[in-house]
Amino acid sequence: QATPPEDTTPYLDDFGKKQIQQVIGTLLFYACAVDPTLLMAINAIAAKQTSPTEKMAKALTHLLNYCATFPNVVVRYKASGMVLH
Repeated sequence: QATPPEDTTPYLDDFGKKQIQQVIGTLLFYACAVDPTLLMAINAIAAKQTSPTEKMAKALTHLLNYCATFPNVVVRYKASGMVLH
């Protein structure tokens, strides 16, 4: 497996950093309450929030666009015929 290329985009200022942290917090609450499929993407972005770059801001915008495109998420749980012993 290849290592992803190093992010060389400029770092965000303190305002951008605070804004990213607020959006991640909101999305984390939303993911826990409504749409757990977002947790992997949020975790990947949140792991880098202490030193956010423009590339990370672009990834967060992409995730927000996904949330706006699919606002009516439904997660269905269904009983299966599996028997646990």
